Amino acid sequence: MILHGTMLAAAESARYIVHGSRGSYVKYGLDPQEERLKNGERLPQEDWGYDMRDGVLTLVEGETRKEESWLTLPGNYPAYYAAIRDALNGNGENPVPASQAIQIMELIELGMESAKHRATLCLA
Repeated sequence: MILHGTMLAAAESARYIVHGSRGSYVKYGLDPQEERLKNGERLPQEDWGYDMRDGVLTLVEGETRKEESWLTLPGNYPAYYAAIRDALNGNGENPVPASQAIQIMELIELGMESAKHRATLCLA
C-alpha cells in the first residue's frame, strides 16, 4: 500500500490505483458529492452522486492487454448517513453489515502484509 498526497503538484494524481496479477484499476478525481454539498446543493437531484469521470480498468490475458472505461457507481452520502441514523435508532438495518466491514478490514490487512513482505498473498 502506497499513500501520498500534495497540494503543490501541478498535475493531478490518481485517487486510486489497484494492481493485481491480471489487471489494474485507476481512478482520478474526488467524489463530486463533497463539492456539491459545499456549494449548498441538496438532494434530491436527478444527477446526484454521478461522477462524470470513469475509472480505467486494464485487463491482461496472456499476451492480450485491454483497457476500458469503468463506470463509477453514483454515491449518496446523505442517504448513507440517514441509514446509519435509522439503524442506531432501531428503525432500519445497518447499511454496511458487520460481515462486510470485516471482509474489507481483512482485505486492507492483507494488502499491508503483502507490502510488508513484498510478496503476493492470496485471499483465504
